[in-house]
Amino acid sequence: MRATPPGSALVAAAARGDLRTVEYLLAAGANPNAAAGSDGFRTALHAASASGHAAIALRLLDEGADVHVLDGSGRTAIHIALEALHVDVIDALVARGADVRRG
Repeated sequence: MRATPPGSALVAAAARGDLRTVEYLLAAGANPNAAAGSDGFRTALHAASASGHAAIALRLLDEGADVHVLDGSGRTAIHIALEALHVDVIDALVARGADVRRG
């Protein structure tokens, strides 16, 4: 039996846009910067940015998610949101200090 990587549940909830589960996991002590993913390193903020979930991205940032952390491909959350054209997420990330030139 394999152990569940830290952050797997939080990353999955962020990817599917499940704000209630994200809030529950954060309240239970989940680390907003924990990474997961078989496709490479990514955090819940990367997942929310890729899926266009601005409210979840903001909640993660409120809980200390690092807007500058790189995924397994060397991209920050804003790079991912820009690639997917998720304007609401881009606006949220910029408001919280994301810099497209960084990463």
